[in-house]
Amino acid sequence: VWWDMKRWRTADTEQNNTTYRVLWPFYADKADKYFFDSRLDERNTKYTYDSRWYYQQIPTSEITKDPNLVQNPGY
Repeated sequence: VWWDMKRWRTADTEQNNTTYRVLWPFYADKADKYFFDSRLDERNTKYTYDSRWYYQQIPTSEITKDPNLVQNPGY
């Protein structure tokens, strides 16, 4: 899902100001089983995705070699 959002250029709209749920594993000795509890992240972290992260920075050495190269936005 993460790479799909990045490939489709929707991560900045779908992920901005998002709080995710976490999956907590618990082991019960008597039942000899794991149980999983889904709950909101206790840290209440809000995640955002900056649209410039769709692209990577082009190294200055490469731009120096070819003056026709243009740096990606935000770098």
